[in-house]
Amino acid sequence: MFIAGLTIYFYLPLRDMANPQLNYVRTYYNIDLKTPYGIWWMISGQAYRFFAFGYDLAGYLKEIISTGHRLWRNYTGVGVILGFIGAFFLVRQRQRFAIGMIISLVMVYGFYSGYAVADKGTMFLPVYVLWAILIAVGAHNSYKFAREFSIIWPNGTLKLGILVQGTLAGIAIMTCCANWRWVDMSNTYGPEIFGRQVLNTVSPDALVMGS
Repeated sequence: MFIAGLTIYFYLPLRDMANPQLNYVRTYYNIDLKTPYGIWWMISGQAYRFFAFGYDLAGYLKEIISTGHRLWRNYTGVGVILGFIGAFFLVRQRQRFAIGMIISLVMVYGFYSGYAVADKGTMFLPVYVLWAILIAVGAHNSYKFAREFSIIWPNGTLKLGILVQGTLAGIAIMTCCANWRWVDMSNTYGPEIFGRQVLNTVSPDALVMGS
Protein backbone atom coordinates (compact mmCIF):
# COMPACT_ATOMS: atom_id res chain seq x y z
CA MET A 1 0.00 0.00 0.00
CA PHE A 2 2.92 2.33 0.71
CA ILE A 3 4.35 1.73 -2.78
CA ALA A 4 0.90 2.21 -4.32
CA GLY A 5 0.68 5.58 -2.62
CA LEU A 6 3.95 6.66 -4.24
CA THR A 7 2.60 6.06 -7.75
CA ILE A 8 1.00 9.52 -7.67
CA TYR A 9 4.46 10.90 -8.43
CA PHE A 10 4.32 9.34 -11.91
CA TYR A 11 2.25 12.42 -12.71
CA LEU A 12 5.43 14.53 -12.71
CA PRO A 13 7.21 12.92 -15.69
CA LEU A 14 3.89 12.48 -17.54
CA ARG A 15 3.19 16.22 -17.35
CA ASP A 16 6.78 17.03 -18.30
CA MET A 17 6.53 14.79 -21.38
CA ALA A 18 3.43 16.75 -22.44
CA ASN A 19 5.68 19.83 -22.88
CA PRO A 20 3.34 22.32 -21.17
CA GLN A 21 3.84 25.97 -22.04
CA LEU A 22 4.41 26.80 -18.38
CA ASN A 23 7.09 24.50 -16.96
CA TYR A 24 8.35 26.31 -13.89
CA VAL A 25 10.86 23.65 -12.85
CA ARG A 26 12.51 23.36 -16.26
CA THR A 27 12.50 27.11 -16.99
CA TYR A 28 13.82 28.43 -13.70
CA TYR A 29 15.76 25.49 -12.26
CA ASN A 30 16.75 23.56 -15.41
CA ILE A 31 15.45 20.33 -13.88
CA ASP A 32 14.26 17.45 -16.07
CA LEU A 33 11.32 15.74 -14.37
CA LYS A 34 11.61 12.73 -16.66
CA THR A 35 14.77 11.63 -14.80
CA PRO A 36 14.96 9.92 -11.39
CA TYR A 37 17.08 12.81 -10.13
CA GLY A 38 14.47 15.33 -11.31
CA ILE A 39 11.64 13.49 -9.58
CA TRP A 40 13.64 13.22 -6.36
CA TRP A 41 14.59 16.91 -6.61
CA MET A 42 10.91 17.81 -6.77
CA ILE A 43 9.43 15.54 -4.10
CA SER A 44 12.26 16.16 -1.61
CA GLY A 45 11.63 19.91 -1.76
CA GLN A 46 15.15 20.90 -2.76
CA ALA A 47 13.88 24.15 -4.29
CA TYR A 48 13.04 25.34 -0.77
CA ARG A 49 15.70 23.53 1.22
CA PHE A 50 17.65 26.68 2.01
CA PHE A 51 14.66 27.93 4.04
CA ALA A 52 14.91 24.95 6.42
CA PHE A 53 16.61 25.88 9.71
CA GLY A 54 17.35 29.27 8.24
CA TYR A 55 17.99 30.97 11.60
CA ASP A 56 20.94 31.06 13.96
CA LEU A 57 20.41 29.55 17.42
CA ALA A 58 19.15 32.77 18.99
CA GLY A 59 16.75 33.37 16.08
CA TYR A 60 15.51 29.78 16.20
CA LEU A 61 14.77 30.00 19.93
CA LYS A 62 12.97 33.29 19.33
CA GLU A 63 10.79 31.63 16.67
CA ILE A 64 9.99 28.71 18.99
CA ILE A 65 8.85 31.17 21.68
CA SER A 66 6.88 33.19 19.13
CA THR A 67 5.07 30.05 17.95
CA GLY A 68 4.31 29.13 21.55
CA HIS A 69 2.88 32.60 22.08
CA ARG A 70 0.52 32.13 19.12
CA LEU A 71 -0.58 28.76 20.49
CA TRP A 72 -1.21 30.37 23.90
CA ARG A 73 -3.16 33.24 22.33
CA ASN A 74 -5.26 31.00 20.07
CA TYR A 75 -6.29 28.78 22.96
CA THR A 76 -6.42 31.61 25.56
CA GLY A 77 -3.91 29.95 27.86
CA VAL A 78 -6.45 27.59 29.43
CA GLY A 79 -6.44 25.46 26.31
CA VAL A 80 -2.67 25.08 26.54
CA ILE A 81 -2.96 23.91 30.14
CA LEU A 82 -5.76 21.49 29.21
CA GLY A 83 -3.56 20.21 26.37
CA PHE A 84 -0.78 19.28 28.79
CA ILE A 85 -3.34 17.60 31.05
CA GLY A 86 -4.65 15.72 28.02
CA ALA A 87 -1.14 14.61 27.04
CA PHE A 88 -0.60 13.27 30.57
CA PHE A 89 -3.81 11.23 30.54
CA LEU A 90 -3.38 10.07 26.93
CA VAL A 91 0.09 8.70 27.66
CA ARG A 92 -1.39 6.73 30.56
CA GLN A 93 -4.44 5.49 28.64
CA ARG A 94 -3.17 4.94 25.06
CA GLN A 95 0.58 5.09 25.28
CA ARG A 96 1.59 4.18 21.72
CA PHE A 97 -0.97 6.44 20.13
CA ALA A 98 -0.03 9.28 22.46
CA ILE A 99 3.70 8.96 21.81
CA GLY A 100 3.19 8.90 18.04
CA MET A 101 0.93 11.93 18.19
CA ILE A 102 3.26 13.93 20.43
CA ILE A 103 6.27 13.10 18.23
CA SER A 104 4.33 14.32 15.18
CA LEU A 105 3.35 17.51 16.98
CA VAL A 106 6.89 18.25 18.19
CA MET A 107 8.43 17.57 14.76
CA VAL A 108 6.04 19.91 12.92
CA TYR A 109 6.43 22.55 15.64
CA GLY A 110 10.22 22.29 15.63
CA PHE A 111 10.69 22.18 11.87
CA TYR A 112 8.42 25.07 10.90
CA SER A 113 9.66 27.23 13.77
CA GLY A 114 13.02 27.09 12.01
CA TYR A 115 11.56 27.53 8.51
CA ALA A 116 12.67 31.00 7.44
CA VAL A 117 9.70 32.23 5.39
CA ALA A 118 7.28 35.05 6.15
CA ASP A 119 4.06 33.13 5.39
CA LYS A 120 4.59 30.07 7.56
CA GLY A 121 1.65 30.74 9.87
CA THR A 122 -0.66 28.24 8.15
CA MET A 123 2.08 25.60 8.16
CA PHE A 124 1.43 25.09 11.88
CA LEU A 125 -2.15 23.90 11.29
CA PRO A 126 -1.26 20.25 12.12
CA VAL A 127 0.01 21.48 15.51
CA TYR A 128 -3.32 23.19 16.23
CA VAL A 129 -5.30 20.13 15.14
CA LEU A 130 -3.23 17.76 17.30
CA TRP A 131 -3.36 20.16 20.25
CA ALA A 132 -7.14 20.39 19.91
CA ILE A 133 -7.28 16.60 20.36
CA LEU A 134 -5.17 16.91 23.52
CA ILE A 135 -7.48 19.67 24.77
CA ALA A 136 -10.48 17.39 24.24
CA VAL A 137 -8.79 14.57 26.17
CA GLY A 138 -7.78 16.98 28.93
CA ALA A 139 -11.27 18.45 29.22
CA HIS A 140 -12.90 15.00 29.26
CA ASN A 141 -10.61 13.67 31.98
CA SER A 142 -10.88 16.86 34.03
CA TYR A 143 -14.65 16.46 33.98
CA LYS A 144 -14.44 12.77 34.91
CA PHE A 145 -12.14 13.63 37.82
CA ALA A 146 -14.31 16.51 39.04
CA ARG A 147 -17.52 14.50 38.76
CA GLU A 148 -16.49 12.49 41.80
CA PHE A 149 -16.58 15.53 44.08
CA SER A 150 -19.24 17.85 45.43
CA ILE A 151 -19.15 21.24 47.11
CA ILE A 152 -21.41 21.77 50.13
CA TRP A 153 -23.17 25.14 49.97
CA PRO A 154 -25.43 26.53 52.75
CA ASN A 155 -28.46 26.02 50.52
CA GLY A 156 -27.52 22.62 49.16
CA THR A 157 -24.92 20.52 47.35
CA LEU A 158 -23.24 21.60 44.12
CA LYS A 159 -21.74 18.91 41.94
CA LEU A 160 -18.21 19.95 40.96
CA GLY A 161 -18.60 18.15 37.63
CA ILE A 162 -21.43 20.50 36.61
CA LEU A 163 -19.25 23.48 37.56
CA VAL A 164 -16.41 22.14 35.40
CA GLN A 165 -18.81 21.58 32.48
CA GLY A 166 -20.01 25.16 32.69
CA THR A 167 -16.46 26.47 32.98
CA LEU A 168 -15.30 24.51 29.92
CA ALA A 169 -18.28 25.74 27.89
CA GLY A 170 -17.52 29.30 28.99
CA ILE A 171 -13.87 28.94 27.98
CA ALA A 172 -14.86 27.68 24.53
CA ILE A 173 -17.21 30.65 24.01
CA MET A 174 -14.62 33.10 25.36
CA THR A 175 -11.97 31.68 23.01
CA CYS A 176 -14.23 32.13 19.98
CA CYS A 177 -15.04 35.71 20.99
CA ALA A 178 -11.40 36.62 21.70
CA ASN A 179 -10.11 35.17 18.42
CA TRP A 180 -12.91 36.36 16.15
CA ARG A 181 -11.09 39.57 15.23
CA TRP A 182 -8.12 37.55 13.92
CA VAL A 183 -10.24 35.61 11.42
CA ASP A 184 -13.00 38.08 10.60
CA MET A 185 -12.73 38.82 6.85
CA SER A 186 -16.07 40.61 6.46
CA ASN A 187 -14.40 43.98 5.76
CA THR A 188 -11.56 42.67 3.59
CA TYR A 189 -12.01 43.97 0.06
CA GLY A 190 -8.37 43.97 -1.07
CA PRO A 191 -8.57 40.80 -3.21
CA GLU A 192 -11.75 42.03 -4.95
CA ILE A 193 -10.23 45.44 -5.69
CA PHE A 194 -7.02 43.87 -6.96
CA GLY A 195 -8.95 41.42 -9.14
CA ARG A 196 -11.05 44.16 -10.71
CA GLN A 197 -7.97 46.26 -11.41
CA VAL A 198 -6.26 43.33 -13.14
CA LEU A 199 -9.32 42.37 -15.19
CA ASN A 200 -9.87 45.96 -16.29
CA THR A 201 -6.41 46.04 -17.90
CA VAL A 202 -6.59 42.87 -20.01
CA SER A 203 -8.21 42.31 -23.37
CA PRO A 204 -11.41 40.23 -23.80
CA ASP A 205 -11.00 36.42 -23.58
CA ALA A 206 -7.51 36.79 -22.07
CA LEU A 207 -6.19 34.08 -19.75
CA VAL A 208 -5.08 35.49 -16.39
CA MET A 209 -2.85 33.32 -14.21
CA GLY A 210 -2.02 34.14 -10.59
CA SER A 211 -1.26 32.60 -7.24
